This record gives sequence, structure tokens and C-alpha cells, in this order.
Amino acid sequence: MNETQAYDQLRIVLLSAATPGREARIDALLGAIDSHAGPLAPTNIAVDGDPAYAAPAVRKILAADLKSKRGRVMAQSVILYRPEPNIRMTISTLLPGESVDLEAELGVPLTWFAADGTARADLVVTLVAAMAEAMGASFGFAHGRTDLSVGRDEHYTDPYAPIKIVESHWVDVLGPELVEQLGRARVMSTPAEVLPLKGGGVLVRSRATPVDYNSAEARAAQVGVLAHLTDKPPNAIAARLAERSARLAPVEPAFDPDVAALLERIVRTRDWGDQAQAIAQWNAFHAPDPDEWMPSDLALGRNVPDVEAEIDRYSLHAEQLVALVHEDVPEVGNADPKVLPAVDFHFWNFNYPRRFPQSRVDDKLVPALGAWLGELLVNTLGGRWIPRKNLDESEVVVGKRAWLPFLRARRMLADRDSVAKFSLNQLYRVAERHR
Repeated sequence: MNETQAYDQLRIVLLSAATPGREARIDALLGAIDSHAGPLAPTNIAVDGDPAYAAPAVRKILAADLKSKRGRVMAQSVILYRPEPNIRMTISTLLPGESVDLEAELGVPLTWFAADGTARADLVVTLVAAMAEAMGASFGFAHGRTDLSVGRDEHYTDPYAPIKIVESHWVDVLGPELVEQLGRARVMSTPAEVLPLKGGGVLVRSRATPVDYNSAEARAAQVGVLAHLTDKPPNAIAARLAERSARLAPVEPAFDPDVAALLERIVRTRDWGDQAQAIAQWNAFHAPDPDEWMPSDLALGRNVPDVEAEIDRYSLHAEQLVALVHEDVPEVGNADPKVLPAVDFHFWNFNYPRRFPQSRVDDKLVPALGAWLGELLVNTLGGRWIPRKNLDESEVVVGKRAWLPFLRARRMLADRDSVAKFSLNQLYRVAERHR
């Protein structure tokens, strides 16, 4: 199992077409979960107090009409979960008048299949089949969430999209209408494991387990199923899936060392399916060498009337930065350079230049961030302040260089992209090496 799969999930989605008797279908669905979920059975309901799971409580929640301020009936849903393994199940009643009125979704960590993978996969297939039969599923699938996110087909996220075969998954559930549309003989002869369901539906399982969904063997199985059911050219399907697998292929990080800790955090904000591509992009990035410095013997010198008062003012600015950031980065109040990547990421993540007017960035954020950086240079590298009336000219002398922390802060806060180009951690590490 590669790193992506270690954090990936099997996503199971079942959709039921709008037909009379939804309450009965909900009861049958909950009964199927109680009878067949076994080690995946939910233990709690995600509402106030996280009460223990009980089918009657779920029925009550789903039966209550959720109305908008305009009095219209809206979709209702209930989230069920099990902490170990990390199972999350959502049952939703959808808007009246739409083609689909009931949806069930389940997430199972792929790591759960590492032990007794085939047996556990069989259990999931049994559960999916039972749920599909109980709710009268018209369509469904079970597949790796990351691969679904890379594919980004509208069908995965829009329960109101026309029900049709657009992909092949580890498991596909075809409702009776879809089976008849495709032809039952054709569906039953699909080159995969085919399981007839009560009511006329069919479950198609392309591989023994879901874990290796992007392996060559799994892709070949997916190509065979989709080409058989849709008459799409196998070569075209294979090429598209190969491209998707290439995007999922692990990429070894080779980040610029002075900004590596920041880039690792940025990469983790991307969907798992996009992380390999993001790593490749950032591997090619090299932050420009800091030029916010001058030889210490060419330092501009002090030009403020009260040097100590100005340095005290810098300390107040730095405290403002601590107050702003401490909730997200609790260690920011410590004079420890280890916190620098987290502070860099905070400013990348919150993207203040986009949120705040320029005047606030210039008058509040730049002084606070520059002073905090300068104080760190003073307290950990033995630097000394040379205050100037123009903050951008204020210096901290460390060894043979006089650094300009306020100028660095101003450049970093130009926009989100500037955080990596002008990170605080990079300037600090260069100052550390040249002290």
C-alpha cells in the first residue's frame, strides 16, 4: 500500500430512485446495516451528545421535515460513525420532486483491508448488496475516494444527474431499470464477478479487493467492464485510466531545503489525488536568495530620537503578531525558530492580503510580522536592532550582515504566492548560516 492509499478510503454510494414508500425503504436499509455491517456497524450518531447508534433514532431524524426559512421542505441527512476503524456513514433523504429521493454513503479506510483483505472485501460486498436490495438502489458504486477525485466525473457528486454508466469501479450496482436498459444478458455476461440482486438489480465486482484500484491489473479489469457495458473503445478507456494512474503515482519530494517544511504543509492541503502533481510542481520551485540585507559595515545607522523606546515599540508589534497567530500556532510566543514553518504556513493558509484591505496589511500586519521576525533574530542569533524612522530600513545586525525584517515581511505579504518566495524560515536559515 503506497502513501496515498494509507490515507485513502473506499467510498460507497448508493442512490435510490424516487418511488412510493420511502419510509419503508429507510426501515429496510437500517435493517440491512444492522444485519450485515458487522465490524463496520456504526456506534454513534453525529448529533448533540453523540448518542449511541439506534435505528429508531435514525428513523426519527430522517422523518422530520427540515424546512427552509421560506417554508420549503429541504434535504435531510443523518451522519453515523464508528471511531475504530474510522467509519463514517451518511443517509440522506433528498428533495421532493427529484429523480432520486434516498442516498446512502459509507467511507471505509483502505488500511482496514490490509489484514484479511479478501475476507473483508467479501464482507463489504455482502453489505453493499444487502443495502442496495433494501433501499431499491437504482445506481451505486464502491471505489477509492482519491481515484474518484482525480476522475472528477459529475456523476460522482451529483445525485440528480441522469443515471447511466460513465465509469467502472471496484464495485458497480446497477438498478433494475439500468439492467433492462443495457440488456440483462449483456450485464450478466460482464467479464467480472456478477451478483444478481433481489428486485432485478445486479452487482458487478471487478477485482477481489479495492486496495489496488490503480494497478495495471485493476485498470485492465475496469476497462473490460466499461467497454463491455457501454461499447466505448477499450483503447480510449485504457488511455484515460492510464493518465489518471500517472497522476496518482507517488512522487518523491525534493523541495528547496529552506522552504521544505512550508511546502510539505501546502501539499497536504491538496486532495490526495492532486498531491503527486503538487509535489512535482514544488520540486521545481527554488526560492530566490534573500536580498533583504547589507554588509553590517554599511548599515544605515540609527536615526530615531529615542532608540530604546523604538525597540520597545517593536516588541509591542511582535506581541500583536503573537496575539493574531497563537490560536492557530500556539508555540508562536516562544523564541524558537522551529515555529517558523508553521508561521509561514499560517500566512499562506489565511491569505491575509486577499482578506484585508491594503492599508491594514501595511499598517498592522507588516509591522507585527517584521518585528516578530526581528525579535527572533535578536533573541536566538544574538542580533541587535538598528531602528530607523522608515520601518523598511530598520535592521537587525547578525554577524557581518544587517538584515531588514520589515522589508522581508512586506514582500512576503504581497500575496499568497509570495509566502513561499519570501518565507521567514528561509531568511532566518540564511542568517543563521552567515552569522
